[in-house]
Amino acid sequence: MRIRMAATLLVSAVLVTVAMGCREEGPAEKFGRKVDDATGQASDAVDRAGNAVDRAGDRAGNAVDRAGDAIDRAADKAKKKLGGD
Repeated sequence: MRIRMAATLLVSAVLVTVAMGCREEGPAEKFGRKVDDATGQASDAVDRAGNAVDRAGDRAGNAVDRAGDAIDRAADKAKKKLGGD
């Protein structure tokens, strides 16, 4: 059991050392970095678009509220002129 654990630790240490020694990017790493960059840019663009849609929705909602208020005021004014409630 101890030999197995020691062997596992030794292999792990060697793999970590080798991985730390590989500083130069190969084609797969470069491609992966480009995919990561593109994904990040696409995510940012989606976030900006979502924020723009939210703002447009808020503006439309505010315009509808103002229009409703104007209609209510006009109805009240018409009732008063016609002698209604």
